[in-house]
Amino acid sequence: MKKIVIKYPLTLFYPLTILITILIGAPQIMLFPDSLKTGLMTAQWGPALGAFVVAFSLDRKIGITRLLKKITIRNTSFKYLIIAIVLPMILCIFSYFALTFVVNSKWVNPDMIRSFPSYVICMIATIFSVTGEEIGWRGFMLPKMLEKYSLFTSSLIIGILWGVWHFRFQSISLALLYILAVTEFSFISSWLYIKTNNNIVASILFHTSINMGSTVLFEKIMLISNPEANLQMNTLLYGIYSVFFAIPTLYIIIQFMRKRQLSSVPR
Repeated sequence: MKKIVIKYPLTLFYPLTILITILIGAPQIMLFPDSLKTGLMTAQWGPALGAFVVAFSLDRKIGITRLLKKITIRNTSFKYLIIAIVLPMILCIFSYFALTFVVNSKWVNPDMIRSFPSYVICMIATIFSVTGEEIGWRGFMLPKMLEKYSLFTSSLIIGILWGVWHFRFQSISLALLYILAVTEFSFISSWLYIKTNNNIVASILFHTSINMGSTVLFEKIMLISNPEANLQMNTLLYGIYSVFFAIPTLYIIIQFMRKRQLSSVPR
């Protein structure tokens, strides 16, 4: 069995992650749906648990310890931690500007539907939840991908698989735009991972900032009761996200390509 895991760690990791996500996420959705409003989503720990299972199969406790050690700010430039927080906030605000002008042809103040303590609780729960994702996608899958593929290819594949994992298939257009936006998030997260000495704290902060920005600015829009209107607004939102997040993504892709060209130059 271990030989199979050694030979196909990622082939086993992804379907295992989907299976665990369903097993731990479905009970929360069916039995405690209101708990989702807190930002605590058990399904988001599917990637971490999948990574723990494969890592334990490969290296026992050492494999799990190696994953957990990636959650550190030791020897990390705080510049990139700040970028991880601020960049998504700015792009979420720009996205809100664009959405309100497209829908209303004028500026409309954000309608925040929670109290301040509720947002604090939501942020804490979000940090915990996204940590589960980042342990799997950036802590385990990214370094395994980099053993065989370039940073560009690894980020692209992870982004597509990460987007599919979210099961946003209400329509073809929403699915494609959602996967595009998440793939852009993947490139930025990979860049942060490399810039912070291969730890995942920056990607956790980046992921949290996106989720909290979306909650603060777009939660009321996301909760439109009419299914058709809800679908249209979500499709429009992720289309706008994909436009604004494409700006840093293109910069990062250029950096990846330059680094690849430099590494291929004979010395």
